Amino acid sequence: MSKGRSRADGSTSGRSGDLLQRVHRLRIHCGALVDQQLAGSYASPFKGQGIEFEETRPYQAGDDVRAIDWRVTARSGRPFVKLFREERQSTVYLIIDGSGSVTAPPFGATPWDRICEVAGVLALVASADENRVGLLLFTDRVELAIPPAGGTEHAMRILRDVVAWEPASQPTDLRPPLERLLRTERRRCTAVVLSDFLAAGYERALRIAAASHELIPIVCHHPLQREVPRVGLLPTRDPESGRMLWLDTFSRRQREEYRRAAAAMERRRDELFARLRLPVLHLSSHEDVAVALRRFFDRRGEPR
Repeated sequence: MSKGRSRADGSTSGRSGDLLQRVHRLRIHCGALVDQQLAGSYASPFKGQGIEFEETRPYQAGDDVRAIDWRVTARSGRPFVKLFREERQSTVYLIIDGSGSVTAPPFGATPWDRICEVAGVLALVASADENRVGLLLFTDRVELAIPPAGGTEHAMRILRDVVAWEPASQPTDLRPPLERLLRTERRRCTAVVLSDFLAAGYERALRIAAASHELIPIVCHHPLQREVPRVGLLPTRDPESGRMLWLDTFSRRQREEYRRAAAAMERRRDELFARLRLPVLHLSSHEDVAVALRRFFDRRGEPR
């Protein structure tokens, strides 16, 4: 699936019809993934992020002494502890990269195809459990922001906006959406960042955001972003700068330089995620979304 584009004849009705068909197909596809593959798997990433006081009760052997309610203990003359319950509802943000490197690899399925699927699945999954879902679409700036809300209709609005989005810019900058999240969400929430993370200078913003919210990076990539096949002279265009380059794929040296540069960037990115203790899902543009999400959710639900 490709991003929304107008017809050659400029027909607004034709474009609207195509868009509705794409949204309808993706809604059916994502709904099937949720029903058949992910039922019961999604709770762990979207747990409530806060706790509420529920009651006090007499202290029992094994209770955490840090939970002692000293006022009630002093009044009654025997120890009491406070009990809390976890909030069921959570706020989930989908922070989605639409820069050139995500939307325009040379051929085949793009990371954007997988991003649309993941966004649809997570929006439907979160809303089904009565969570509030928000959206930030970005390139080198936040191009569209939808405040969090609940309900299936809101999840469908998010899906429609993702599918219809035509970015105004091509470069990537992860700082604006992370900074926007920090400004708008004071309470802790779950923020799923869907990007190839082919950017620089976002480390500080990511570290600050991770201290305030639960971040889940989903790294969406195309195989050609890691290694190129031996196909001769290959004209390549940097999808974000527009610069044209010729790559001699028969040259072992050039292929190796390309591979080393890609590996170095991936290593720096993954080391950052590890330092921040962020759970990461690596998702190829040719990978099955349902299988990858199920495996990731199951792994997050395991005891640590």
